[in-house]
Amino acid sequence: MHVQQHNQKPQHISLIQAKLLSEHSQPLTYTFHAGASYLITGSNGAGKSTLLDRLAGVEDIAAGTITLGSEQLSSKSWRGKSKWNKTALLQIQHVSQHVEDKWFGGTVQQELKIIKQQYRKHPEFVEAQLDHQVLAFGITEEIQAQELISLSVGQQRRLALAIAFSLPAAWLLLDEPFAGLDYAGKQHLLKSIVESQQQGKGLIIVSHQLQELAATVDKKLVLNESGIREASEALLESDQALFNKLMGYGYGVECEKESKRVEFVQKNENIKVEFDSQRAVGEVGSKLKEGEEVGKGASVLTSKDRHARERFIMKQTTWFDPRALMLGMLICSVSLVLWDSWWSIVIYGLLSITTSMLLRQSLKPWLGLIMAYSIMSIIFTVVGGLSINPLGFDIESALPIARRMAALLIIIVLGLPLLSLMTPFRLQRALQQSLRPLRRLRVPIDSYAILVSLIFRLIPILTLRWRVLFSLCRTRFKQVGLFKWSMMNALMLAYMRSLLLVADQVATSLEFRGFERISGQSKLHVKVEWRKQDHLLMLILIAIAIMNAAIHQ
Repeated sequence: MHVQQHNQKPQHISLIQAKLLSEHSQPLTYTFHAGASYLITGSNGAGKSTLLDRLAGVEDIAAGTITLGSEQLSSKSWRGKSKWNKTALLQIQHVSQHVEDKWFGGTVQQELKIIKQQYRKHPEFVEAQLDHQVLAFGITEEIQAQELISLSVGQQRRLALAIAFSLPAAWLLLDEPFAGLDYAGKQHLLKSIVESQQQGKGLIIVSHQLQELAATVDKKLVLNESGIREASEALLESDQALFNKLMGYGYGVECEKESKRVEFVQKNENIKVEFDSQRAVGEVGSKLKEGEEVGKGASVLTSKDRHARERFIMKQTTWFDPRALMLGMLICSVSLVLWDSWWSIVIYGLLSITTSMLLRQSLKPWLGLIMAYSIMSIIFTVVGGLSINPLGFDIESALPIARRMAALLIIIVLGLPLLSLMTPFRLQRALQQSLRPLRRLRVPIDSYAILVSLIFRLIPILTLRWRVLFSLCRTRFKQVGLFKWSMMNALMLAYMRSLLLVADQVATSLEFRGFERISGQSKLHVKVEWRKQDHLLMLILIAIAIMNAAIHQ
């Protein structure tokens, strides 16, 4: 029987018509009861890690709600941004599957110092308990003085688990907690799980290793694209039997035969499972059929939709030649600058709105930047129109500023979606083809083309890394809204380390591919060519520019 710690009211975690990702067609509805422990299994790609990430607040769900007791984990503001509930986040501690790139300190000691600073005022935090857990998980004082990136994956996971088990929370979310752990580490992890259960904490564990965990949890669940449901004992027994057979436990040379048919007789139902032993290793139970035709149909439909969406996105990047897109942006920008008028703003404003509607998915990451620029434009316009002596507002002075700021905003809104239509590789090839005559003048065209390609590759990586670190501040340190200076300092240092790590990886990758010194002319095995749609795009943009010039005259 579980004993609730600190006499707190039990807090259930409830998924209410929650769509984890926009491409998931089937919403999830399920309640994890406070103080209970759950083991979630399922095939690869079913969304188990995504489920834990959304429960922990790493990112918001696409639709629906997640509540902890009466508290909603997040809500939407009038601008569509997520407003996170710190009270709810404080009740959840999360250890993700990949812990290697989720640290803020340079050394283990620095990481522990940051945690102590963030939780020092929490009434339930005991600093000595954190130190005890870290040592109990095998992170000795000698290891604590080392750089985090120098630790093995197993040591980093031990540290992450020690932190999670020592911090105050009503729920622990563990994603593949046994990955990278040795026997001693697994033993202490199981001991910590039992102690947390005795303290009344709830646990949600995602794992494919059923042997170690099945006997310690209260409920076993299966997750697939059709929903969450309880796993029958027969299913777990057949899953364990398949695991034993694949590993060769008690079956001798039979496990070496490929494409064997295995029959499992379960309680009240017979299930025939066809599997290929080579493909099934690591995906135990992924081929089991439970007679749920509705769930199977939904899963197949969702997979088809996902593949269709991926093909559509890949096709978008080959619609136009990158040279046509860059030349088109140049025509629009020159037309707006040369023939600056409110008619130009209207014409190209309609063009930018049309482009944004067609490529709205690619514009979403930039909405914050666009809104910030819009607010800055309003401020500049108001300041430009103010007069001190006499005090008043001169609209004639403010309108030219507003027009110029609006023109630049249109160029931004028009150009950002077009960037999504150019892949770095196609842009590199386009530059090499267009500037090839400059090679006669000994201009290093290939080096410049690779540099431009790398810039286009690195911008999304660095942007994503900033978002990940920002989310980590929310999930690990429960920082929502404006950060304290101490946390912002740690955030910037972690981001700078990420930049250096990415730069080192890029340099190593270029050296392995023979780009440490580019000599001679590179052979273009793939070429980009102008097609009908490129000519049509040029004609449309030139026609708009001529119409704008005629109206201006």
